[in-house]
Amino acid sequence: MCSDTQDGRLAELRPPHHWTGSVVVMARHPQTLRTTRPRVRVVVALCAFSILLVGACEASDVYGLPMQRAGRRCSGNGFARDSKNVLQCVKGRWKVNMTIDRAVAMINGYNAAQATTTPVSPPQTPETTVLPPPPPPVVPQQIALGNAHTCVLLTDGFVKCWGANDQGQLGIGSFSSRLEPTEVVGLVGAVQISAARDSTCAVRGDGSVACWGDGSRAQLGIGFSADSPVPLVVPNVMGAVQVAVGVDHSCALLGDATVKCWGSNVAYQLGDGTASGRLTAVVANASQVAQLNAGALFTCARTLTGTVTCWGYSSTGRLGNGSPSQPTMPEEVPGVSGVTDLSAGDNHACAVAAGVVRCWGYNEFGGLGDGSNVNRNSPVTVSSLSAVSKVTAGRGFSCAVTTTFDSVQCWGANSLGTLGDGTTINSNTPVRAGSLSGVAQLEAGDDHVCALKTDSTLRCWGSNSRGQLGLFTPLGYMTTPTGVIGFS
Repeated sequence: MCSDTQDGRLAELRPPHHWTGSVVVMARHPQTLRTTRPRVRVVVALCAFSILLVGACEASDVYGLPMQRAGRRCSGNGFARDSKNVLQCVKGRWKVNMTIDRAVAMINGYNAAQATTTPVSPPQTPETTVLPPPPPPVVPQQIALGNAHTCVLLTDGFVKCWGANDQGQLGIGSFSSRLEPTEVVGLVGAVQISAARDSTCAVRGDGSVACWGDGSRAQLGIGFSADSPVPLVVPNVMGAVQVAVGVDHSCALLGDATVKCWGSNVAYQLGDGTASGRLTAVVANASQVAQLNAGALFTCARTLTGTVTCWGYSSTGRLGNGSPSQPTMPEEVPGVSGVTDLSAGDNHACAVAAGVVRCWGYNEFGGLGDGSNVNRNSPVTVSSLSAVSKVTAGRGFSCAVTTTFDSVQCWGANSLGTLGDGTTINSNTPVRAGSLSGVAQLEAGDDHVCALKTDSTLRCWGSNSRGQLGLFTPLGYMTTPTGVIGFS
């Protein structure tokens, strides 16, 4: 602290709150102190700020004004004033720092410059970045099974297949079989798929149809008879909403509820009233069609009114028309109405109506599920089965999804584990396939079955002779539903 040796009166002033330190003002006349106090506060504040910059009592020059001795002694560090000058205590002596008028002018200029160059900005609200939602995962949405191969349609419109590939039925650009799911080349925007024996077809989003695999009987509809390991567009088919592949022929359901078919026609399975094979699609004599299914040498359709019409080979009663005679045109299946789902197997067919399954045709292994092993040329009711939502027919066996116990029930041929009940014993009445539940779609091939669950996983069982189950099995078959590698 410094002292005034003449009148001994000191006044302590503090700079603004954002400056540190303190200053001491020395005055000869109290009145002078009162009248000049605002100016002194400003000057002293600036001087205190200068101390912070240059170090207390060590500066030799402030704002270009050399300090001069004032003659009085002082102690400590600090600032004071007389009537005209700002004084600074330097090494025990008061020295003139600058005049008060100059100090006031300089600090006023400093304050003005601060107000101009560093305006106070209002608080800013942080910007919120809105990220787009992540894309949905790519998962299976439909399955299709042939003799020894399996395909799955994914939600992104691509198709993957695995199993046997001797005729190019996997569509992967080669004839090499695959155990793991492999993407079909050159096929994008698929919305529905179908497979049978050694052929596969897909409906694309633009309503066209592309097919690949066995084309020995023109079942690819591409204008000539040849196999193809890549998808080829079927000419003369536009506006398709569904394709149904049979053993040696195929049909497409169009958006106007009419049907076009192509391929082998030795048993009138194309529905055009002739027995001439067709390299390209011809119009079938069927209308008001809501769903198509093709088997071995025959075709069946569910109509918009809930009836069923079939055409093709009548042997073993697979047309369900009540007669062993061979018709040349589509005929309605008597005794079924209100049909909600339909499936044609190798040589029998089944339909769902009011939650009950009715089947007709070949029954040597109990594939009709009526408790007998007698062929039927008219529909019979499957025993002890209710609340069915989906049915599928294979080669001598059938399976259904029932909501009664949230399960899959199968019946018929079982030498390769196609019933999924853990045995290889045939059954002419339904048995439960493993502990399956939550099944959204069910499809049968010739000798294997796959279920697409509501959690988008796959479970398959039955023959695995060519890797069609998508996994290795020492026995060549699985008697219970098993997860598919990549989709389990």
